[in-house]
Amino acid sequence: ANPATRDIPIIMITALHEISDMERGVESGTDDFLTKPVNKLELLPRVKSLLRLRHYKSELERTLAYLADLELKPPQ
Repeated sequence: ANPATRDIPIIMITALHEISDMERGVESGTDDFLTKPVNKLELLPRVKSLLRLRHYKSELERTLAYLADLELKPPQ
Protein backbone atom coordinates (compact mmCIF):
# COMPACT_ATOMS: atom_id res chain seq x y z
CA ALA A 1 0.00 0.00 0.00
CA ASN A 2 1.11 3.52 -0.74
CA PRO A 3 2.11 5.17 2.57
CA ALA A 4 0.69 8.50 1.39
CA THR A 5 -2.80 7.07 0.80
CA ARG A 6 -3.08 3.92 2.91
CA ASP A 7 -4.91 5.67 5.75
CA ILE A 8 -7.57 7.33 3.58
CA PRO A 9 -10.95 5.81 4.51
CA ILE A 10 -12.86 4.20 1.66
CA ILE A 11 -16.66 4.14 1.55
CA MET A 12 -18.09 2.00 -1.23
CA ILE A 13 -21.28 3.48 -2.66
CA THR A 14 -23.10 1.08 -4.93
CA ALA A 15 -26.49 -0.05 -6.20
CA LEU A 16 -25.65 -3.57 -5.02
CA HIS A 17 -27.34 -4.45 -1.75
CA GLU A 18 -26.90 -8.17 -1.10
CA ILE A 19 -24.95 -9.32 1.96
CA SER A 20 -22.48 -11.08 -0.35
CA ASP A 21 -21.85 -7.76 -2.13
CA MET A 22 -21.11 -6.09 1.19
CA GLU A 23 -18.78 -8.93 2.18
CA ARG A 24 -16.86 -8.60 -1.10
CA GLY A 25 -16.55 -4.86 -0.58
CA VAL A 26 -15.17 -5.23 2.93
CA GLU A 27 -12.84 -8.05 1.87
CA SER A 28 -11.47 -5.81 -0.89
CA GLY A 29 -10.48 -3.19 1.65
CA THR A 30 -13.35 -0.75 1.93
CA ASP A 31 -14.02 0.68 5.37
CA ASP A 32 -17.76 1.10 4.94
CA PHE A 33 -20.49 0.22 2.48
CA LEU A 34 -23.55 2.26 1.48
CA THR A 35 -26.22 1.45 -1.05
CA LYS A 36 -27.73 3.96 -3.45
CA PRO A 37 -29.54 6.24 -3.13
CA VAL A 38 -27.30 7.66 -0.42
CA ASN A 39 -28.90 9.81 2.23
CA LYS A 40 -26.74 12.74 3.33
CA LEU A 41 -27.88 12.20 6.92
CA GLU A 42 -26.41 8.69 6.74
CA LEU A 43 -23.24 9.52 4.82
CA LEU A 44 -21.92 12.42 6.90
CA PRO A 45 -21.90 10.59 10.27
CA ARG A 46 -20.13 7.63 8.67
CA VAL A 47 -17.46 9.88 7.18
CA LYS A 48 -16.96 11.59 10.54
CA SER A 49 -16.76 8.23 12.30
CA LEU A 50 -14.14 6.89 9.88
CA LEU A 51 -12.06 10.06 10.21
CA ARG A 52 -12.27 9.79 14.00
CA LEU A 53 -11.11 6.16 13.85
CA ARG A 54 -8.16 7.13 11.64
CA HIS A 55 -7.22 9.86 14.11
CA TYR A 56 -7.32 7.42 17.05
CA LYS A 57 -5.25 4.90 15.10
CA SER A 58 -2.66 7.56 14.33
CA GLU A 59 -2.52 8.62 17.99
CA LEU A 60 -2.13 4.99 19.09
CA GLU A 61 0.71 4.39 16.61
CA ARG A 62 2.46 7.55 17.78
CA THR A 63 2.10 6.53 21.45
CA LEU A 64 3.36 3.00 20.77
CA ALA A 65 6.40 4.37 18.93
CA TYR A 66 7.13 6.70 21.86
CA LEU A 67 6.84 3.85 24.37
CA ALA A 68 9.06 1.61 22.26
CA ASP A 69 11.64 4.39 22.16
CA LEU A 70 11.51 4.67 25.96
CA GLU A 71 12.12 0.93 26.33
CA LEU A 72 15.25 1.16 24.19
CA LYS A 73 16.85 3.90 26.29
CA PRO A 74 18.92 2.73 29.27
CA PRO A 75 17.83 4.00 32.70
CA GLN A 76 19.77 7.00 33.97
